[in-house]
Amino acid sequence: MGLFDHLRDQVFPLRRASDVVQKAVEADQSRSEILVGWSQMILLAGFAVLYSVGSRQSVVESDFQPVPWALAAYLVFTVIRLALAYRGRLPGWFTVLSVAADMLLLLGLIWSFHIQYQQPPAFSLKAPEFFFIFIFIALRALRFDPRHLVITGLTAAAGWAALVGYALLNNAGEAGRTRDYVVHLTSNNILIGAEVGKIATILAVTLVLAVAVSRGRGLVAHQISTARDNADLSSALLATRDRHRLVIEGSRDGIFDVDFRTGDRYFSPRAHELLGLTEGDLAEIKADILPCLVPEDEFALARAFEEAVVGGKDVFDCELRLRSALGTVLWGDIRAAIVYDGSGEPYRIVGSVGDITERKRYEEQLVNDALRDRLTGLANRTLLIERLRHLMQRNRSFLVLSMDIDNFKTINDSLGHTIGDEMLTAVGQRLERIAGPDDTVARLGGDEFVVLAERVDPMAAAEDLASVVRASLAEPMTLHGQTVSCMSSIGIVVPTEPDLSPEDILRDADLAMYRAKAEERGSHAVFEKTLRAAAHQRLRIESELRDALSRRELFLVYQPIVDVASRDLVGFEALLRWRHPERGIISPADFIPIAEETGLIVPIGRWVIETATRKLAEWLSGDGIPPLFVTVNVSARQFERGAGLAETVATAVRQAGLPPAQLKLEVTESLAAQNPETATAMLEELGDLGVRLAIDDFGTGYSSLNQLHKLPFHTLKIDRSFVSRIGQDIEGSDIVDAIVDIARRLSMDVVAEGVETDAQRAYLVSIGCLYAQGYLFAKPLGVDEADRLVRQAKAA
Repeated sequence: MGLFDHLRDQVFPLRRASDVVQKAVEADQSRSEILVGWSQMILLAGFAVLYSVGSRQSVVESDFQPVPWALAAYLVFTVIRLALAYRGRLPGWFTVLSVAADMLLLLGLIWSFHIQYQQPPAFSLKAPEFFFIFIFIALRALRFDPRHLVITGLTAAAGWAALVGYALLNNAGEAGRTRDYVVHLTSNNILIGAEVGKIATILAVTLVLAVAVSRGRGLVAHQISTARDNADLSSALLATRDRHRLVIEGSRDGIFDVDFRTGDRYFSPRAHELLGLTEGDLAEIKADILPCLVPEDEFALARAFEEAVVGGKDVFDCELRLRSALGTVLWGDIRAAIVYDGSGEPYRIVGSVGDITERKRYEEQLVNDALRDRLTGLANRTLLIERLRHLMQRNRSFLVLSMDIDNFKTINDSLGHTIGDEMLTAVGQRLERIAGPDDTVARLGGDEFVVLAERVDPMAAAEDLASVVRASLAEPMTLHGQTVSCMSSIGIVVPTEPDLSPEDILRDADLAMYRAKAEERGSHAVFEKTLRAAAHQRLRIESELRDALSRRELFLVYQPIVDVASRDLVGFEALLRWRHPERGIISPADFIPIAEETGLIVPIGRWVIETATRKLAEWLSGDGIPPLFVTVNVSARQFERGAGLAETVATAVRQAGLPPAQLKLEVTESLAAQNPETATAMLEELGDLGVRLAIDDFGTGYSSLNQLHKLPFHTLKIDRSFVSRIGQDIEGSDIVDAIVDIARRLSMDVVAEGVETDAQRAYLVSIGCLYAQGYLFAKPLGVDEADRLVRQAKAA
């Protein structure tokens, strides 16, 4: 039985009792008046009988008959009182007035009886007159009002004294009889005292009845007051019950009340709804404090309850999982009060259970977002570092593989971000299939992944695991109808130094990955301590490179491009150099890759284009100078949207006053092959400006002849790796011959790079290669040397 059911069973009887008493109080006046009225009607009937008998025995005849008139007056008065009492309209003043009027009318009726029959009253205790007076006083006691009794008694005593006095002084009968009676009374003091005693008896009886009625009225008043107080209490309890009922019905929480001793338990409708319970379900699981707990959480509830009892607390709370009768699992917020008996033993729990499933899901999502990568669901950097720290604290042996997808940017830019995201998800799934159950696969951002693997002999397992990963990622995958393959470079770290932090280990893995990428894309490399020194050097170069341009430390050198047959100067290739104030000339191989990665190549490349075009315009401004051209290398970062390459070129040639066709931009074959759509759009935009386009290092990339035919190039440059093999093996010469033939068929010029011997030059002439550059003709020249070479070309 529930808490409010107990209140209901206790309150309703009180309410009913209060209503009964209240109605009794309201009906008391009318009921008592009706009772007294009918009693008086009976008295009048008795007098009428006496009158009827007396009239037949009377020997005295008189014209005046007072008895019928007295009876009629009394009857009319009594009927009026009864009518008003029945209608519930008896005025208060009329009631008080009728008390004295009743007695006076009664005494008048008695006296009229004796006047009519010429007989004095019988002044005796057995006299009917005296009997009627006491009956009337007793009837007045039924009115339950001590004031009415006192008025009745005083009126009766005064009336009786009047009767006695009248009998002594004004006897309407025989004078002798009166004189005898007076003599009899005066000669016997006892009779006079008897009449006084009767009057005193009337007053005493009236007083006793008044006191009794007063006490009874006080008791009834107390009962009425108590009933009213109980009624007020019941109203308050009803209001509280209704308020609590509304709170329970409107609350999102379920209410429960469990009594350990009796086994009684109450669950509110909301609790039934949350738990999916019926009364039959409760009967089957009556032994539990809270039904439907997930078994793993039963101990948590018992522990919370026990801790509260041991700590002397009246309340406790906990968050537990509940399995409803429908099979669904929800999180419940349990808040309960413990009721103790006199000995301090808990015997009852009253509390609430709220559904916090959505909040828990949100909290889990927050934790998941804090520790997991949203796209792939893999561990993120935070979780990876925590697991690394855990393994290090336990002195466990492990290895770390750090990798990224070498061709991801090309795939993402060419096929779209949707396919790129699906590719990253697929890579994560493949890595999870390779990793062991205790290993951790994490995505640190972009296309960078890490595998943390615990192994007994990590050094022996590292390269094998890296090979398996590379082979798995290299398998083609189909995404939205597009078949793509991943090529990954992997860095391997097997920690051996005791003082490293998790962040240090991840940094070393990145350094090893960059080493693998630099040596050969799609390979793996094991971390060595020397890589840290190289990384510090790289960081220093990056920092100093940011200021090199403003400090005028960067400069250009110009390597001549000549006609192979005549050796005449036809143009220059502008090459970037860095003169460091402390370390001298820094090789382009040391700082250009850093400039590419950091994006510094964009402002540096802009400066190179502007400087080279101004210098060429200066040379061409002289008289007799042949129509030389200048070639500038363009990086992949400059080709990106937003880099503003076309605007840079247009501005540079306009400000230099240079014909656009005299500027030639070199693009590597790999850049054109990896993103042909983007490359085509950018190359066409540059071609529309009138500049010439060259594909650099042809033969080292992965472009197809079909792609080459579609791209708007004007010149092919044969990589020095092929030129150096001329005369050394047949295959090298055949490759160069094939490239020249392709260029001829596509109506393109050909420039051979790295020509260093006369034999190489002679072979190039023999196969129809028009242009070349290399140490055989000239090394890269400074500005002054290039000026002299231009003047020599003018003289020639």
